[in-house]
Parts: sequence; C-alpha cells; structure tokens
Amino acid sequence: MEFKLENIVWNVFLVVYADDISRTVNINTAISVGVAVFVIIVGLLTSVLIGYMITEPLKYLEKQFMKIKKFDLTSVHFTSSRFKEIDVMYEDLHEMVVWLNEFKSFLPESIFNQLRNMENSSESGEETPKQKNMESQASESIKKQISTRESKDGIETSSRLSSSHDGSFRNNEDRTSLFKLGLSEKEASIVLVKISEMCKSLSTIEIAQLFSKIASGLSALAKTMQADLQILSIDQYQISFVTGKKKSNIQALEAALKISKSLSSFLSDYEKLSICIGITTGKANVGNLGTNSLRFYSIVGSLLSNAEKLCTLSRHYNIQILADSKSLEYGAKTLFVTRPMERIEIENEIFLPNISTVYQVIKENSFSKDEWMYELEQQKENVKYKNFENAFSVFEQLDSNSNSASLVEKVNQSKSLLYEHLEKCPGDSQITNNVLNSLDMLFTKAYNGNIDLRNGLLNYRTRMDQSMSKVTQDSSFNIVEICNSQHVNSC
Repeated sequence: MEFKLENIVWNVFLVVYADDISRTVNINTAISVGVAVFVIIVGLLTSVLIGYMITEPLKYLEKQFMKIKKFDLTSVHFTSSRFKEIDVMYEDLHEMVVWLNEFKSFLPESIFNQLRNMENSSESGEETPKQKNMESQASESIKKQISTRESKDGIETSSRLSSSHDGSFRNNEDRTSLFKLGLSEKEASIVLVKISEMCKSLSTIEIAQLFSKIASGLSALAKTMQADLQILSIDQYQISFVTGKKKSNIQALEAALKISKSLSSFLSDYEKLSICIGITTGKANVGNLGTNSLRFYSIVGSLLSNAEKLCTLSRHYNIQILADSKSLEYGAKTLFVTRPMERIEIENEIFLPNISTVYQVIKENSFSKDEWMYELEQQKENVKYKNFENAFSVFEQLDSNSNSASLVEKVNQSKSLLYEHLEKCPGDSQITNNVLNSLDMLFTKAYNGNIDLRNGLLNYRTRMDQSMSKVTQDSSFNIVEICNSQHVNSC
C-alpha cells in the first residue's frame, strides 16, 4: 500500500508468515475436533453404561431361565435390581421356583437325566427309525381325531377347526420335541434291590418309617449318580444306568455297594429282613414309551428278568450282592473285590438262553497311596477267595485239545483247592459244598459214560425253575390254593 507524506511516497508492505497462520488454524481445528471427540466418547460411554444397566439384569434373568428349563432349581438365585419392574419379575420367578421345588420330588429322575443331556441330543440331531415310526403314528392319530371332530361339527365350525388345528399341528411338527418317543439300543445296567419279608414282618407304621428312609436314600443316590430310580413296590426298587462318560457296569457296581451299606444301617434293627441285590449288564432298548399326553421312561430287554433271577439266587445263598459276568467287564474286576460263586442260565440280548458265571461283589478295591499298610492287610484277606476262584475256573478255562486224563487231573486239582478253601473258610461251606457236589456228580456221570466230562464242565449251570402246584381242595370252604415256589437245582 502507498503512503504519502508531503513530497515523499512510501510503499508499506505487511509481511505475515504462513506458519503463524497455519498454526492458529490448526489449533482452532484441533480444539474443535477434540471437543467433538470428547462429546462423542462421553455419549458412547454413557449409552454403553445405560445399555449395560438395562441388559445386565435381563441377561442374568436369561441364565436363570436356562437353569429353570433344565430343572436345576438348586442353583437358581434372584437378586434385587435397580429397576422396579425387573425387581417385581424376580420376586414372581422366585415364588415360581419355590413351587417347582415342591413337586420336583414327585417327578422321576429319568426326566432330569434327559434334561441334562438335552443339549447333546439336540446337537447330534440323531433320530432312530423307531422314534420316527412312533412320532408318525402319534401324528396320524392326531389327524384322525381332528377329522373325526370336524365331521361331527358344522361346516363353518369344521373349517375354523381345520385351519386352527392344521396350523397348530404344523407348529408341533416344526418344533423339536424334548422327550422323544421311541426306543434306542444302548449299553445299560440294572440294579434290582429287594428287601425280603418286609411286608410280612413289619407293622404299617414301621413300613412307613422304613420306606421313607429307603426312598430318600435311594433318591439321593440316583440324583448324585444321574441314574433312573423306579419304585416297583414297597420292598422292590430298580436303578438303571446307561453308558455315557463312565461305563454303566462300573456305576452299577459302585451304586450296589453304597446301597448295601446304607440299607444295612437302616435294617440293623430288623433281624428278619434281608437285602437282595442283583446286577445285570447288556444291550437293551432304552427310551420313552406312550403318547403325547402320557410318556414313560423304560428299559426293554432281558436285563430285568435276569436281575430277578440274581435276586432270587442272592436270597437262596444269603448273599447281598450278585452280578453277572458282563457286569465285571471293562476292567471292573480290578476295581472291585469279587469271587465267582455259581453258574446260571440267563437270557442274552435276543432272549436266547446263555450260561453266565455269577459273582459275589464284596467291596471296592481302591486305596490311597498313603494306605499301603492297610492295602497289604486287605490283600492278605482277599487271598482266601483265590483258591476258590482257581478251582471254579475248571468250568470255564478248558483247552479244546485236552484229553480225558488231563480233565480228570484238573477236576481233582479243583477239588483239592476247594477242600483247602473249606478248611480256611468254614463259613463258606454252603457254596463250596455245592461246587464239590457238582464236580462229584459230573465226574460220576462221566465215569459211567453218561456224559462227556468236557461238555459237562462247560455246560454246568444251576437251573432256576418256577413251579405251580395245585393243593388239595378244601370241601368245607371250597377253596383251591395255588402255591408258587422257587426251586434251585443243579444240572
């Protein structure tokens, strides 16, 4: 710009550095951006905090609902909330859980076991042909009921019912059923518990008191071991195990020993009562049977009748726990102290007769590392059944190429071991004498040429027959009595 002063002309220049201008602009921009970012961050944090405060009790409520869905009511807990509406929901749900706990004891343990395995079964998505057939039959019956009801009603009512029922039926088909109908083949074990002379020897008050103790003890055991408990009668109980993470036979043997110990303490004041426990293992059809309105968890197979035979044999020999040979597979013999005591004829998976060795289950064979002295003492005590076990092997461990002379020698060795066992353990005379008499009988028949000694040893078993004999008719009262009796014979 020009500047004049009298005759002097001045040229005035204003010099501004670009750095000064850019610095000022940058500072103003940074302040604006910083304030905006701060406001945004504060807004986001506030919204996240408010969202967390709202969703946190809802997520907690969702977790409690999942526990209620699986009937895990003991771990359901409701706390107070900041929001009054959610706090009211907590109070109502707490009352609902209290009511559910009231009638939970009336539900069978099989329902809770299926609820625990619900996630695994839903992920696998496997459905057996039997289940599909059962569900298709159920759906067909529902359709028939709908069509029958429509034919009885008017045209307008029938069309309305048809649309509503068809819609609900499609929804039911699309929805995955929690407790599916049908049977599937699984490895299972049955523990049948019988208390003999309970109804005959006790009064009604004593039966009620004793039953409450037995039922509560078995129920707690079934819940702990995730087994299915079925009360067949006042003096007969059935606990079933299905192979999962742990083999069913090992679970059944552990449960039988615990049951025997508990019942022995309960029945210590009742001398006339005795405990009979039979354990059988094998393939069985397991699942829910019935209709959509009535379903029953059941095990179908020969295991039930085999367990009945073992309980009868247990009472005959006055032994508390008996198990078949399959129950001692999968390494169970090393975990428990057992001894063979008899051979009986039971049914296999397809209901064909099969000879099985019956074992007496004595106790668990487990010790801690610091209990080596106690272990040595127990091993010495367990050796007393070793001679009997070696002698009993004459019925099973036979060489196909062995001649008659070697078989006779083996029978004589077994008899010598049994006599030695009888001297050391005179209290085991009933079972030992039974085996000795059987060996003498087989040896005599083989000597007379009636049977082959090898086949006689392999096919030896105790036959259990149930006979019905008609008693004489009493003319004065005109009554005909039918007597049921169990006979245990060796053949």
